[in-house]
Formats: sequence, structure tokens, C-alpha cells
Amino acid sequence: MGVKGLSEILVMVRSLEEKERGWIDERHSTRNILSSLRVLSKLARRKVDSGSENDVKELLGTIDERIGAIDFGGRVLEGKEVFFPEDKGREVVKGLKPMAEEKEKRISLISESRALTFSPYAPVLEELITNAIKYGTGNDILVKIEQRDEMVVTTVESEGDECGTEIWGRGVGTGTGIGLDYVRRCVENVGGKVWLEREGGWNKFGFEIEGKGR
Repeated sequence: MGVKGLSEILVMVRSLEEKERGWIDERHSTRNILSSLRVLSKLARRKVDSGSENDVKELLGTIDERIGAIDFGGRVLEGKEVFFPEDKGREVVKGLKPMAEEKEKRISLISESRALTFSPYAPVLEELITNAIKYGTGNDILVKIEQRDEMVVTTVESEGDECGTEIWGRGVGTGTGIGLDYVRRCVENVGGKVWLEREGGWNKFGFEIEGKGR
């Protein structure tokens, strides 16, 4: 939610309880939106009596949903919330299935790994699979997510023309979605690494990140 959205809610709350306006201030920056929303939720709850104020109840539900979303996102970015790469992998593969079918390609997913707290995992994986769909010359794309010692290793394999390691320097605007340079920087920023291997006419793009031991 941006500052504009917060301002709109502030106006609504002031109409509910003008005397408590001092609790909330429009000068709040976005980093304080979560605490502001919590106060707004308390104010709205005070106005709900006998279930007749549907507008307030709707506001309350929206506030609670946004609190949950912001809180979860914050825990992921701070490394406090874990997820399993297999779940993200299945979501990405499902989302790209129509694109793959249009190109007459099949995406297979094999996964067994620990949990991660790497928040850009989905867009990074999506970028690699999208490139395989666009530029691969064969019909099959193999995605593997596996555990190797302490590292979670993800690879995307497809048949295609030989690529050089300089491809990791490609940015946005070169026909590669968010850009492989973005992929590389995201992974390296958390102490991981990326690589490219060539074997039997197949390109294998991979990245690895330390798992969370569960």
C-alpha cells in the first residue's frame, strides 16, 4: 500500500472518530504504515456494534488483510519467514504452462530441498524458464530443485544454441524479461552463485542458495 492509500484510510478513520485524530499523522512514512494500520484496525473495531455498520466491517476486513500481507512480506525480506522452493517452483511452472504449450514445449519439475528465505526466488526461476521457452530449440524443459549439502540448487535445462557466460550480464530491454543480470545480482546478494553449463546440445542455467535446515 502506498502513502496515497494510507491517506484515504486516514480520512475514513477521522470521520469515524475525529477526537482520536492525533493517534495518526499523515507525516507517517511508508515504513510506519503497518503500525498505523494496526491503530486504524483498533479504531474501526470500536465502531462495530450489533453488526449494523457494514461499511466499517468491510474496512476492518481490508485493514486486517493488508496487515497480514505487509507483515508476511516484511518477515520474508528480513529472513524470518521460510518457504519451500518446490511450492514456488510449482506455482511458476503452472503460470508459464500456457506460454510453453503455445511454443509446443513441456516443463517438468523435480524437487527435493530444504526451505529458503530468498524472496526473489519465484521471479528468478520464472526468468530462467521463460528464456528456455523463448530460445530453446527442443520441446522439453527440465527444472530441478535439489539439496546438495547445505545448498539448495536450482537448474533449468533445455536444448538450444550454445551460450557464453557473458549472458549473465544481460539486463532488461535485451529480450530477456527481468534480465539475467538481475538474476545474477539477486542471487549473489545473498551469498549464492549462478552458473551456465553446456552438455550434449543442452544449456543448463543454475543458481544455488544456502538452505535453512528444515
